[in-house]
Amino acid sequence: MSITQRNKGARIEREIVHLHQDAGIPAEKISRAGYTGPDLKIADQFLAEVKARKTGEGFKQLEAWLGDEAALLFLRRNRATPLVCVRWETYVSLLRTFLQNETLSAPSDAQAPPTGRQR
Repeated sequence: MSITQRNKGARIEREIVHLHQDAGIPAEKISRAGYTGPDLKIADQFLAEVKARKTGEGFKQLEAWLGDEAALLFLRRNRATPLVCVRWETYVSLLRTFLQNETLSAPSDAQAPPTGRQR
């Protein structure tokens, strides 16, 4: 991978992190030089990979399948678990709802069970 490609990848990863943060969703870039794992950590629990293409090669067909009305695109190979392609606005809405529900269901300090042994 050339330095130009590496810099472009890092720039796009930072852009995606900032989009999350602007939407009120915690996100951080976790990829580093020589790192082969996921690129981002979203909401402290979801790992994400970022891909960018100058010409949109491979993405144009996905966009065509989504059309103007669909929010979700399910992709499934024979005998494989489906993948889901989600429009940004739908993704943000789903993640905000998830985070809000997670916050509501998390025990607060007042609801925390007592520590130590019960007699």
